[in-house]
Amino acid sequence: MGRVKIVRASAGSGKTYRLSCEYVKRALADPEGYRHILAVTFTNKATEEMKRRILREVNHLANGATPEGGPPAFAAEIQQDLKISGEELRSRAARLRTRILHDYSRFTILTIDKFFQRIIRAFIRELGVENDFTLELQTESVLGSAADRLIEETLSDEKLRDWIGRYLEEQLDEG
Repeated sequence: MGRVKIVRASAGSGKTYRLSCEYVKRALADPEGYRHILAVTFTNKATEEMKRRILREVNHLANGATPEGGPPAFAAEIQQDLKISGEELRSRAARLRTRILHDYSRFTILTIDKFFQRIIRAFIRELGVENDFTLELQTESVLGSAADRLIEETLSDEKLRDWIGRYLEEQLDEG
C-alpha cells in the first residue's frame, strides 16, 4: 500500500461515503489490506458510522446485491479500478468480510485523539511520559481559535464568504 489519501470536505458532502468506498477498494485490492489501512475521523459517531458502512458495503458486495435487490452502490467503480470481474469482486468481498470479522481488532478506524494516544503510547519511553497519562483535547479552545481564523479569512476571501452565506441559509431553511 504505502499511499496516503487525505479527504477534505465540508459537512454533508459525502465524506463518509467516499472514505468507505476508498477503504473497501483498498482492502479488496489486497486480502490482508484492511490490516494496513488506518482511517481517522473526528468523532466517535463518525467512527462507528464508517465501520458500519464499510461492513455493510462489504457484505453487500459479498452477496452481490443490496437488500433492495440492486448492485451495491460502488461495485462498478471498484470492479473498474481493480480490473476484476463481478464474481471475483464477490469472492474477494466474502474473504474480506470473514477476515475482518475474525480479526476485528485490526479493523482500524479511530478518532484523531485515539490515534494520537496510540502514537504517544508507542513512544512513551522516548517521550519521557508517565505510563498513566491521559490525553485531553481542549476542543473549546481549538474550536474558538478555528472560528476566529474563519471569521478573519472571510474578510479577504470572497468565495469563502459566499460559501458561508449559502451554508447559513441552508441551516436556517432546515430549522
